[in-house]
Amino acid sequence: MAATQPSPETAPAPGQDLQAPGAGAVRRGLWTRPRCRQILVAAGLVAVAGVLGWFIPTPYVVTAPGTAYDAAGMVRVPGAVDPEHPGRFLVLTVTSRQANLYWYLYGRLYPWRVRLQPLDEALGAYPDYQQYEADAAALMAESRLYAAAAALRLLGYPVRVEPRGARVVALTTDSPSGGLLQPGDRIVAVAGQPVPGVRELMAALRQHPPGQPLPVTVERGGGRLERTVPTGRHRSGEGAALGILVRDAFAVELPLAVEVEPGGITGPSAGLIFSLEIVEQLTGEPLAGDLRVAGTGAVDPEGRVGPVGGVPQKVYTAEAAGARVLFVPRENYAEARAVATRVEVVAVGSVEEAVAWLRAHRSEVPGTGSAGRG
Repeated sequence: MAATQPSPETAPAPGQDLQAPGAGAVRRGLWTRPRCRQILVAAGLVAVAGVLGWFIPTPYVVTAPGTAYDAAGMVRVPGAVDPEHPGRFLVLTVTSRQANLYWYLYGRLYPWRVRLQPLDEALGAYPDYQQYEADAAALMAESRLYAAAAALRLLGYPVRVEPRGARVVALTTDSPSGGLLQPGDRIVAVAGQPVPGVRELMAALRQHPPGQPLPVTVERGGGRLERTVPTGRHRSGEGAALGILVRDAFAVELPLAVEVEPGGITGPSAGLIFSLEIVEQLTGEPLAGDLRVAGTGAVDPEGRVGPVGGVPQKVYTAEAAGARVLFVPRENYAEARAVATRVEVVAVGSVEEAVAWLRAHRSEVPGTGSAGRG
């Protein structure tokens, strides 16, 4: 076969290596070499791992510092009076979620700032994290109503509060009540004995031996139902248990249309600050004075302040927002004071105590320290 001659387009220039490919060929050859393919594959695997690390949950719940919000932007009352002072009441939040890989590593790197809990420990009696979140939203709805009731009662308004039984929050995973009771039910009687609240429900159950089926009267969707519920043994060893998580339920009627719009915030812990903001707007009294006042604490319609979770992380949130005072429930005082460096931690047991403290200190700018009452 005759030899072919290179065409002018492909003929090598003088001094050019006949075997050297052109510039475009150099680039194409680079990405087909084994080492370069390995780099591309590794980069792809890293990218996939990064995506999976964000979306795949771990068996942990993370609680981290969140954001502080001005309560004045959330609360509206009829005829509100603006006290026109530089002080603010701050609603504190935390970031609480089932941890992905990144949140898990963050928690391991900064354990003094972020709390990691095994999922089953964090959920307690809740069957899953979705139910936990749903109840947190329901707790905020109650918190708004109870905060308004507490503030109005403190100011002498006629507020009607009636105990309405024990509300079912969740069922345990092995609950004998499965299929018979459900979250949202209000238990109003056990074996014919009225139960106005959680305390009375627990007392009624202690009167019956474990394993004895009990007639339980519940209100659901506006109707009343009778259920015969199997029982187990209470973890205290005293009496029967229904395998449910419950809290007190109240019917509350307010004389004023108080509006509280918390946005996406859930849980009961903003109740105390909501109450203080409502008192200030109704009276026009500059309760906050010159201070940025943060707070956390669940409030019942009587104005009692109860314990909440995530308090160390809320201290970090308060300090980052420039708060000079932080109200906490008495039960949470020690853990708050242990991490506070720039905020004055004040322990209170009621909305009335918080108002009294502000009236005595609102013109002061306190330094770091404690003002606990017990």
